[in-house]
Amino acid sequence: MKKIIFIFILSVLSACSFAFASDKQDSYDTKPVIGGAFRSRFEYDITNQTHRFQVRNARVSIAGNISPVIGYYAKVDMCDRGNIKFLDAYGRFKLTDWLRIQAGRHSFPFSVVASRSPGTYYFSGHSYVEEFVGQIRGVGIQELLTIPKSNIYLDAGLFQMHGADQSAWTTRFDYVGRLGWKSDNLKCELGIESTVVDSTRINMYDASISWRYGRWMMECEGLVKSYTHNHFNTAMAYNVILDYVIPLPKLTFQQRSFQSRFDHMTHQ
Repeated sequence: MKKIIFIFILSVLSACSFAFASDKQDSYDTKPVIGGAFRSRFEYDITNQTHRFQVRNARVSIAGNISPVIGYYAKVDMCDRGNIKFLDAYGRFKLTDWLRIQAGRHSFPFSVVASRSPGTYYFSGHSYVEEFVGQIRGVGIQELLTIPKSNIYLDAGLFQMHGADQSAWTTRFDYVGRLGWKSDNLKCELGIESTVVDSTRINMYDASISWRYGRWMMECEGLVKSYTHNHFNTAMAYNVILDYVIPLPKLTFQQRSFQSRFDHMTHQ
């Protein structure tokens, strides 16, 4: 797996170098962009009086363009609780200024909280909504549509959920989509996800609203999870986040923030 990851990254870099050399006069930028996020923590269990250090995430990503229409993205977590995980690898096709298509392996466009990457987490511990959904990934195709002259966007995809080796065959698809509207300080989303786990189809419905004003941010999200053939009871979860930011000018850190969260889940 390690060799496959490094060979893929080197191949992408070689393609970028070739494209940059042959298309110097083009207006688009072919230089790859390297990004990442590192998250380490120390935990202490008061009840059992035990503790541990942990590198929770050490993600590295590479993104870029090889033409005005075609782009790429790849992400690897070099240390997810001590394990190397291959996360994303997809091609991106910009058909118009308002329509894009992604094909490959990436996370499902579902849930505001669960879609965040480690570099943008508000809390180190997951909420119940995140535990329900998590950052589910699959291999498939997804469209990203922004309706012209409006603040409305629609993301929808057709996937297959399985391991990173992608060796499993299946007769079922996983469906996911979200409809959203956003302005300068307000964002609203509705989402639906339908997946199959152990021959049982699970349908989830999500609604969220995020509001920003000055230094304040408030976010509310609710989730309903149901099972076909009544294999389990329908479950619900919701999450409320409040964040207040204080800027720190002329310092290494840009800001400090005070945060609170309340979440709840019913029994399945």
